[in-house]
Order: sequence, then C-alpha cells, then structure tokens
Amino acid sequence: MCPGSRGSPRTETVEGAKAMPENRVKIEGDSCVMKRDYASTDLSVVVGEVPSVELEESAWAWATKEGRESGWVPLEILERG
Repeated sequence: MCPGSRGSPRTETVEGAKAMPENRVKIEGDSCVMKRDYASTDLSVVVGEVPSVELEESAWAWATKEGRESGWVPLEILERG
C-alpha cells in the first residue's frame, strides 16, 4: 500500500501506513512512485545549538549539526540568525 500524505516530512503512522510529503510521491491507485529521495530521520537538537539548514519543507527543516549528523527539525523550534 502506498503511504498517505499529511504534509509533513516526518514519518508518522496513518491507518497502518507511513506518511510523507505529497511532493515526494506520485500516488497511482493503490501504488506509488517516489519522485524524490526521502529520509524520515529526526534530528535531536538542544537550546543554543546552531544546525545548518539545507532545506525547508512543510514546516520542517532538513538540518546538519557540526558533527555531521543530519535530520528533520520542526521550523517552529528554530530561530533565524
């Protein structure tokens, strides 16, 4: 079964399937074709940390910490510098 879309790059359970942003998948009936790469990795951050934001999508940012660890962070917890 094709994952449902909920507008968030973060993977979440939706009726037994995984969710992903609509712009990353083309839904064709009960199947789908990925249009772009997708990783459902969340990035843990702490107050004062300054991750490098590489992409903003659906209220989330794909960011990389100085240690080269990357993942999705909600934009609402980031402050623009």
